[in-house]
Amino acid sequence: MKKNLIIFLFSVLLCVLNNSALNLYTNKLLYWFMSCYFKDLVGSIAFLAYCNFLLSTQKKEIVHLHHIVLLMLPCGLVWEYVAPFFRSDTVTDVLDLVAYIFGGIIYWIIIHSLMSANPE
Repeated sequence: MKKNLIIFLFSVLLCVLNNSALNLYTNKLLYWFMSCYFKDLVGSIAFLAYCNFLLSTQKKEIVHLHHIVLLMLPCGLVWEYVAPFFRSDTVTDVLDLVAYIFGGIIYWIIIHSLMSANPE
């Protein structure tokens, strides 16, 4: 439970710091990534940490990579293809979907690194 809370808070901190530093990126490619896809990548990490924080109250967690991808794929499809019907300020971007999946993979790497370093 504690590890997911820490991952969630760290992810939020990264997004806040990125928003504060966006005007400092002088490299166009880095600016493009940090302004368009970094929040999607880190947001999916935060989303999974939040889900597992809630699930841990029931002694359950999503820790297998295929389960993480199976969760992030439909979430990404809804966020990218359904949300624009309800919010005019959003657009569909397939690379966002890729960022959600990669964020899930990064979450899996983090959680398994923590689990192997501190088996409970």
